[in-house]
Amino acid sequence: MGKDLKRWIAAAVIAVATGAHAQALDEALDAPTRAHVVNEYARRLTAQHVDPARAKEAADDIRRRLARGEYDQQTTA
Repeated sequence: MGKDLKRWIAAAVIAVATGAHAQALDEALDAPTRAHVVNEYARRLTAQHVDPARAKEAADDIRRRLARGEYDQQTTA
């Protein structure tokens, strides 16, 4: 995976983790809600990104990270 793509993914994850898609700050974020936020972000990324191949690669990576538990430490939004 390219360095630029990794940076982009990191920025996207930070946006999600800091509540860009959450309803309120410091709202409890359980596993099903966290999975929904990450999957919805990946879905929108795939649907709206200018480069479909890169979008799919990034979305797949985000979902793999979710499956590995890399976002489990995010417990508030």
